[in-house]
Amino acid sequence: MLEKLQSFGQVPKREVAMPTTMLGECKQAMAQAPNPTVPPPVDVLVGRWHIAQTTQIPLRRIVAFLCLAGIMALGYWWGETLQPVDMVRAQLRSIEDGEYGQAYGYLSARAKEQVSYDEFVALIQGNTVVMEPRDSTFQSRHVNGSTATIRGVLEGYGGYVSDVGYVLVKDVNQWRIASFEWSAPRSLKEDTSHPE
Repeated sequence: MLEKLQSFGQVPKREVAMPTTMLGECKQAMAQAPNPTVPPPVDVLVGRWHIAQTTQIPLRRIVAFLCLAGIMALGYWWGETLQPVDMVRAQLRSIEDGEYGQAYGYLSARAKEQVSYDEFVALIQGNTVVMEPRDSTFQSRHVNGSTATIRGVLEGYGGYVSDVGYVLVKDVNQWRIASFEWSAPRSLKEDTSHPE
């Protein structure tokens, strides 16, 4: 039958096979297409984790650096105020030990011109908290060059406190008390009496 059709010139068309190069290109294109059900390769996940880790490390380092800088600043400030506060506490120890002459010696020359030794002793004996301090706290500390301002609270025996303030000056690498003020002792206990 094929021979008869060939004689008339009508040959049936055959299906032409797809070239192998085109088939290969299709397979390659399908392999490269994203598939949402297939997880990304392990190396991509490791790369993402590494990127996440490297972005967190600088943040941790920045926070650590800021904390360290804050601690250093606080340490510097505390160190600057340490010597003036030590001078005040040395005077308070001398007063507590009854060494009023030594306590008077911690005053600057100008302070000694304004307060005589006898007046200094009278001020001490007029304030029971200063005369026998049990504890001292100096929360307000400021140093500006060769001048320091120290404020705090003295706690005495018997539940009394006194607010104190000192101005110190640096005289040849030695801090001296230029002025001082001691408030009258007040009780820590709250007044429980009610007027009727």
